[in-house]
Amino acid sequence: MLVPAIQLDLQIMLLEKLPEYFDTNSVDSRTTLSLEDDVARLIIDQFRWLDFVVDPNTFTDKLLQVVSICPLYLKKEIIGSLPEIIGDQSSNNAVVDSLDQMLQEDSEIIVPVLDAFSNLNLDEMMQEQVHCYVFGK
Repeated sequence: MLVPAIQLDLQIMLLEKLPEYFDTNSVDSRTTLSLEDDVARLIIDQFRWLDFVVDPNTFTDKLLQVVSICPLYLKKEIIGSLPEIIGDQSSNNAVVDSLDQMLQEDSEIIVPVLDAFSNLNLDEMMQEQVHCYVFGK
């Protein structure tokens, strides 16, 4: 994934394959799968350690699409890892909006969303928007 010419295509392919590895037999796959057997988590972990992302906006959009359909355990893990995965980039507005939407749909992800909000590198205007999301408008 460190070859710029193929990185985005490889990232998108992996994200599109991710649902094939969701463990739908249990409520919390962490109790039934070891890390070596949890292919979905292994794929996500690879994104955490990238030195650079060729097209961060496209990658972030695709990642957020996949997060919306993930099982709860994986959704929490990805959301908590978003600041590491996406780093400092211009698409933080889309990330904040998407996390707010997910939070409106599922209150079980409040802790990882708040953690992600606190660790994202946001400009002053985005910090104010997050404050409004968290504490009401």
